[in-house]
Amino acid sequence: MNGYQKNRGREQYKPSFDRPILTDPELLGTPAEKLAKNVCERLSSNQLRKFYSEVKNLQQQFSNDELSNKRTWEKVFPQIKLVKAKVMYNSQRDAFKNNHAYQNFCFFLSHYIDKVGSDFSSGYPAFQKFVQLFEAVVGYGSQYTNKS
Repeated sequence: MNGYQKNRGREQYKPSFDRPILTDPELLGTPAEKLAKNVCERLSSNQLRKFYSEVKNLQQQFSNDELSNKRTWEKVFPQIKLVKAKVMYNSQRDAFKNNHAYQNFCFFLSHYIDKVGSDFSSGYPAFQKFVQLFEAVVGYGSQYTNKS
């Protein structure tokens, strides 16, 4: 299989790698390492850092105060979803359209951002887990990216 599936007459890339669940107690170990190999191989380190920095900046808007975090969540949640929109937009640019490495990265971010719900009580913990996973993927993936 070449990784492409038909979607309303158009071919759409669908990676065939496993996506660990965010509640897996071993998430940041072997599952993250395997995910990093699939997501980061032949990906530009600049592309990886660009989106990682954006996600970390969103995370840094939170404090240790739950009440404050609930108010912050209302402002940050739409920005989290915009990260997906930005990566999807980039995936359609000519430079990335047939780049399987970038398509894998796009699929990774889209999948886990979709797991972050709008409700603070479930969305905020899912976001924190996603950020940890992304950090692990960046760390493990540094050996696979194209340095640029």
